[in-house]
Amino acid sequence: YPVWGWTLPADQVLPIVQSGGWRVPTGPHLAAKRAAIAAHRSQTTDMIADAATPWHLADDFLRRFDQPFELLLHDG
Repeated sequence: YPVWGWTLPADQVLPIVQSGGWRVPTGPHLAAKRAAIAAHRSQTTDMIADAATPWHLADDFLRRFDQPFELLLHDG
């Protein structure tokens, strides 16, 4: 399941000899996916106000999970 892989540069070559994957439909569960992500406020908001550098997941990164499918990968 690619999470941080979405943040790699487009020209990044991964050391996978043979790979494949599946696009798994999750459309009926979008509301639950959104609620699950929103439940992690420390990752999606600036709720930790005393942090030296406030941090949270960027909106463009979160949008990758707001799709009616999940991408599952396998190698070899």
